[in-house]
Amino acid sequence: MNAVGFEKAEIAVLDANFQTTEENIFTLEGKTDKGATRSFSVEGLTAEAVKQFGSNIPYRTAKRGIGDLSATLTAIDVPLDFEMTILGIAKSTEGFYEGGDDTEAPYTATIFYDKTPQGEPYAIALYRGSWSRNSLEGETLEGENKELPEEEYTMACVVGDDKKGYGIAVGAEQVAALRAKAFKVTPSGGA
Repeated sequence: MNAVGFEKAEIAVLDANFQTTEENIFTLEGKTDKGATRSFSVEGLTAEAVKQFGSNIPYRTAKRGIGDLSATLTAIDVPLDFEMTILGIAKSTEGFYEGGDDTEAPYTATIFYDKTPQGEPYAIALYRGSWSRNSLEGETLEGENKELPEEEYTMACVVGDDKKGYGIAVGAEQVAALRAKAFKVTPSGGA
């Protein structure tokens, strides 16, 4: 099932125990100067089925597990602090961001939200992975108003200790339960 539109994305930075706090959950939902979502795609939901041959015929298919789970997020006007945090790019003592050999994106959990064609809440959560961004671009102004440039991020996902990589929910109660599983929220400053 595909969502109808793309209302918001939430990305939680996870600690060493794969938990988060409300302060470490970032939201893109179209609020002024806080960024907005444009599109998402999730790949690798299932393993690619492979035919196994026996007795000179296609005998069975091997189809267990998930594939190479990943997500692509396209957004506009993403706040710099949000972007640098999910990419693991640290702020220098002088106050600017810089990347180098020690740059390491943190593990995050991510949820994409919208509605089904019937108008019910819909969400897909990716339980654990790290975000990357391949490039920054710029181009000259040509004297006319232009849309904000799109920013594209890629999440490489892994499965958790329970061997699960993602969840999909439809309905308000199920979406809330999915959020609780994906974002194991602890009180600020505590475990």
